[in-house]
Amino acid sequence: MDKDDTTNDAHFLMNLPALAPTFLPTFIGLLHDSREEFNDELKTKPPFKIFVHCYLFTKHAEKPKEEAERVVRAELQNMDVNIVEVHHVRTVSNFKEMICVTFELPLKVLLHTPLVENDAQPEEKRRRVEESDGED
Repeated sequence: MDKDDTTNDAHFLMNLPALAPTFLPTFIGLLHDSREEFNDELKTKPPFKIFVHCYLFTKHAEKPKEEAERVVRAELQNMDVNIVEVHHVRTVSNFKEMICVTFELPLKVLLHTPLVENDAQPEEKRRRVEESDGED
């Protein structure tokens, strides 16, 4: 990269609060198959930072921000990520809060050997069979 080139940070916005945390493990090893293309300098100091903004719900939590951070870390298999900010977005109901957890995703997470293959196919949903009432 030329010194005159400027690179902005990359931001991933995950705004499906009911499901977003379940997609976080896909970041682990996402670039694993491309790791040979990264030289040692890029592995230690990538050309730009990657931030993830993960919106999620917490339910029945006394400390919703701490619970949201715990969920994010657990979904990332407790890999070392830098949590930048955890903020309350809104109260959804008496027992449900929407929280946004922003964290910096280090390249080592993207290059990590995945525990689960990223290209694994989800199980097919069973087709719902309508029960007939016996009339044709």
